Amino acid sequence: WALVERARFTSAWVQFVNRETIWAIEQDQLPTTHPIVADAPDTDTAINNFDGITYAKGAMVLGQLVAWVGVDAFTSGLQDYFARNAWSNAELKDFLAALEKASGRPLGNWGQQWLETTGVNTLELDLAVDADRRYTRVDVVQHTDPDQPQLRDQRIAIGLYDVDGEALTRRTAGELDVTGARSPVPTPAGHRGAA
Repeated sequence: WALVERARFTSAWVQFVNRETIWAIEQDQLPTTHPIVADAPDTDTAINNFDGITYAKGAMVLGQLVAWVGVDAFTSGLQDYFARNAWSNAELKDFLAALEKASGRPLGNWGQQWLETTGVNTLELDLAVDADRRYTRVDVVQHTDPDQPQLRDQRIAIGLYDVDGEALTRRTAGELDVTGARSPVPTPAGHRGAA
């Protein structure tokens, strides 16, 4: 986020997805997976837990947390969190409480879903179009692994794109919260089918 927003590395998110996110998804499907949150009573335990889940999935989930509460609320919450806990110890609940206060969004369930469980969710679009190829219904369907059936609240952006020569051009985009197994997408309704 800092590299893209404050430096010249505008493709940093592409590298993040190609490396860290893929690593996290692979690690989260292995028998050795574990929740991001884990007890670390000593430094040896902490070092042994510094793996693709803690590092890569942890970073990926932090990005989802920023999307869930919003950039402004996240930075405001961080400022409050660091000011309140300067020169002292803090816990995860303190971090989430600062972000809750700044965003107005409850984070207890969100934290449990993302930080205390394992597994990968898959999102797919389920859509219907009319005779004119205009969307009449667009839903995001969230799937889980049967062995790890945790649905997760998440914030995503969906865009409609058209082919313009050899390039894709975004026609429209919108953000929405995905909660539960099926979430309706209001933005595309009535738009003609994308490329």
